Amino acid sequence: MHQQACKSICSFAVLLHHCSVIPHVHTYINVYELWYAFMHAICDKENEQPQHRKHEATQHFKRMPSRKLTVLVPAVCFWVSVKCSESFDIRTLDLAQMIDVVFRDRGDDDLLEYPLQELRDAEDMLLHLLDFDILKQQDKIDEMERKVRAEYGDEYDSTQAQSEIVRIIYSMFNPVPDTIE
Repeated sequence: MHQQACKSICSFAVLLHHCSVIPHVHTYINVYELWYAFMHAICDKENEQPQHRKHEATQHFKRMPSRKLTVLVPAVCFWVSVKCSESFDIRTLDLAQMIDVVFRDRGDDDLLEYPLQELRDAEDMLLHLLDFDILKQQDKIDEMERKVRAEYGDEYDSTQAQSEIVRIIYSMFNPVPDTIE
């Protein structure tokens, strides 16, 4: 499931690049960090207890088919990360269209029908489920971004460099971490 979600995150980045929208490196990293936090929260036995305040959100996501979960939740993680760290906006309809493209590319046509409200609800439940401080690791992430910028120099904003950066970050996060298995 983790690797499928990472592929979805990479697909969303590629879609943005095709629209000439280039997020910052820290946006990509935060997407993966949000996904990791989500996986930890879903696997947390305490959150599964019926009286726990996160029980409803945990159950909502656990009822979702895994093929849908590995596209919808990474999309929402991307959306949250963009809202926290970018100057451009992704509207709910934009996100829905991006999800449609990723679903079609994966051959999951039967999962394409869902109301836009489901995206908004998924964002609310994700944020409720996560006690995630997006700024907690920001100093380390900023340092990584500075190193990447220095490595690419004047070519940093080029399409080729940005594609390489997306692949590098994907390869950093794609292996299943021991803490999630």
